[in-house]
Amino acid sequence: MSDQEAQDITRTSFSLAMRDGEILHGWRYTRSDGGTGSCNHLLALHGELGNARQLTLIAHAALAQTNGPASIITPDMRGRGRSSSAKAAGTDVQTDAADLISICDGLNLHHVDMLVSGRSAGILFNALPGRPTLCRKVVFNDGAPAFDPVGIAAHTARIQRGGEPATWEEAVERLTAGRSQFLEGRSADELKAYARAIWRDDNGKPVRDRSRDLVRDSNSGSFDDKQPEYWKELAILKDRPVLLIHGEQSKLVTNKEVTAMKESLGNNLTVVEASGQGHPPELAAGQLPKTVTDFLAA
Repeated sequence: MSDQEAQDITRTSFSLAMRDGEILHGWRYTRSDGGTGSCNHLLALHGELGNARQLTLIAHAALAQTNGPASIITPDMRGRGRSSSAKAAGTDVQTDAADLISICDGLNLHHVDMLVSGRSAGILFNALPGRPTLCRKVVFNDGAPAFDPVGIAAHTARIQRGGEPATWEEAVERLTAGRSQFLEGRSADELKAYARAIWRDDNGKPVRDRSRDLVRDSNSGSFDDKQPEYWKELAILKDRPVLLIHGEQSKLVTNKEVTAMKESLGNNLTVVEASGQGHPPELAAGQLPKTVTDFLAA
């Protein structure tokens, strides 16, 4: 099925069977006028506990650029969004990595450009050893091979302490944290639409758009937990261009991680700071869409 999302953007749904028979769903965005002339496709992964709807804004903004990708593919990984019914109990990042490869094979995506949000970087790092030529270029949206453990603990504690918003008004209020620059000047209707990309409506109340069985390590992170590190996997990308969009206020990806990534990738790494934003930055803000498409088109 497809629908006209905007004047020149078409969104088409797809569904694919994974190796264990579970069905995952996603969206493909294309220019209704035939595209920008680019032959490269961009596969964008939402955050660890996010969903594909959260990538709608950057999909539109990127395709609106004159040098935008041929299409943007945004799958809902298992247990999230429209894939919430897929078996998620016991799912870990290795399963997500296997699903990523199945998605690329199912859509005939080879040597594809990738945009990875936050801690979903672990999905790509787990997929690379078995498929080192999976991607041509990579954009990390405040993602890294390792995250600051104190930042993870603080981030987790804030989520656990806050619980779920009781009303849509409260959901909108929560969006201001770490996204002040992006949200400034937007109308109440725009903010509510953005909130509905994170939560879904359940009898008038916002609820997280994911399976109740989906549990990730970051939900229980603490100062004592040993967090995974993927520096060897990052080295697989040393022969291709990588862009890191780093949130100025991010507590999960600090200068320590950024410096280590520069040492690993050298001149192949480009770092752009998202001013006034935390973890992860909203990529539809300001000049970031142009930054992403200029990098991919170069």
